[in-house]
Amino acid sequence: MRYTIVSCSPQNKSRSSSSCIAGWLKEELDESEIYYINDKKEWGKCAEAITKSSNIIFVVPLYVEGIPGIMLEFLETLSPQRKTAATMSFIIQGGFDEASQLRTAERYLKMLPSFFHCQYGGTLLKGGMFGMATMRGDKFKAQMKKCYIEAAKAYKKNNCFDEATTKAFAGAEYYSSSMIILSKALLPINRIIWYVMGKKMGATTSLKSKPYRYS
Repeated sequence: MRYTIVSCSPQNKSRSSSSCIAGWLKEELDESEIYYINDKKEWGKCAEAITKSSNIIFVVPLYVEGIPGIMLEFLETLSPQRKTAATMSFIIQGGFDEASQLRTAERYLKMLPSFFHCQYGGTLLKGGMFGMATMRGDKFKAQMKKCYIEAAKAYKKNNCFDEATTKAFAGAEYYSSSMIILSKALLPINRIIWYVMGKKMGATTSLKSKPYRYS
């Protein structure tokens, strides 16, 4: 079976969690090819591959838990006409730990395949993924790779992300009461971590800065 994997991050490959995940999928899925839509010169080739492929997987990072604008722009260029029957599936990841924070994007993506005359193959989602490609460390990345490889194996077997796989993969839907208490207790430490991460990303102002507020 031919797989077309589309990394929907606007970032370059070295900084993109989506690129990492797309690469892991390619390791497991035979006859697969990755397209990166941050390179608009490749849009034509990607669109043609989607038209011909029998299995398409979009790897989607969420920004403030919303779909990247560049992905929406790319989707507008796709033709609804197909040359073969296909399954369209999605992998989404976001920064918030609770799976519930990603559900709105999941509902939107669930509607997309019908517009392109494809069968919906499910959505694999995972929160708490901020900084995986650049700041979370090799141990965290190795753990995530193992999880995604296992999910890809199940996908190859079932030709979809089945309900059992997606439910287990997503983790906690909401924080438990004990997790909320722990999160509040760890807030001072989290602020230090965010300060260090901000510096690594080139932040020059305070994390308390509110540039969107008018003076």
